[in-house]
Amino acid sequence: MRVFPALCLFFALAAPMSALADSLRDHALSLFEPLPERIATLDGRTVTEAEVALGQMLFFDPRLADDGATACTACHDPATGGDGNRPMSMGHAWQGGPQNAPTIFNATLNGARFWQGWDEDLAQAGTRDPYRAERIATPDRMVAVLASMPGYVAAFEAAFPGETNPIRPETASRALAAFASTLLTPAPFDDWLRGEGALPDEARKGLALFIDRGCAGCHQGVNLGGDSYHPLRVARVPGTEALPESGVCFALEEADGAEYLYRAGSLRNITRTSPYFSEGSVRSLPLAVQIMGRSQLGTDLTEAEADLITAFLATLQGRVPPITLPVLPDETALTPAPN
Repeated sequence: MRVFPALCLFFALAAPMSALADSLRDHALSLFEPLPERIATLDGRTVTEAEVALGQMLFFDPRLADDGATACTACHDPATGGDGNRPMSMGHAWQGGPQNAPTIFNATLNGARFWQGWDEDLAQAGTRDPYRAERIATPDRMVAVLASMPGYVAAFEAAFPGETNPIRPETASRALAAFASTLLTPAPFDDWLRGEGALPDEARKGLALFIDRGCAGCHQGVNLGGDSYHPLRVARVPGTEALPESGVCFALEEADGAEYLYRAGSLRNITRTSPYFSEGSVRSLPLAVQIMGRSQLGTDLTEAEADLITAFLATLQGRVPPITLPVLPDETALTPAPN
């Protein structure tokens, strides 16, 4: 007879914890979305296997670059987080670009393109402004290289049937966007949002802090960021280069009194994409969290709080899709030499 009261007490104590779990998930679902299983359309067009296969070849082919040696993977390496793993991008002839290369993973779902919104249309982004330092190919030469290889001619005709002139910068970019649409990395956080898994206790506390302190004001939606622009540029304070990373080493920077507007980056796979911020100035993720708290939210996060938020961010590290290295079309005597 004493077992029944004990069970009642157990359920009475357990119910609030269950309700709390549901409440946190419900709140999270009002701010975030789980990754879709696949992206079926881009700009109203169905993504075809032929486009994806062509885009994969283009993504890995260094011969399209003016120097004949720099593929998309030079800045967006899918083996190491989909980014460049260096503070600044390197482009044609080892020219340094002005900013850190963001990850290619889940990039199709970003509403804002590039750090400063140079182009909102992902499928056209690679065809415009080809002379910036980190751009690696000029459109005319790229088309000449592609048209010189029968394997690419056949691949473009298969991907874009009925096109009078299928080999164009626009179709190449569409194919690249089609391949990028397959680079989704579902994570433990997505499983939890769907009610199919649990978050570690520290990650739950970090998520609650992330929401409560206002981080989700900029980092929300399916990619926890990637959709809006904000005045933030972090720079190393001159004279602190020899010091270990700490809050005193970094400050917000303005040029001629004007604000920099940069995209709030996606936080997916953020644990694998150091260094952080648009100029890759910070390598410690907890420190980056503290800098963001102070500069954007006006709150001084303790080290313990930053560690909890970092524990939550670790649940955004996703499962990388299998990527097969493509066999590229053969060159011919008509293929332009590298520049």
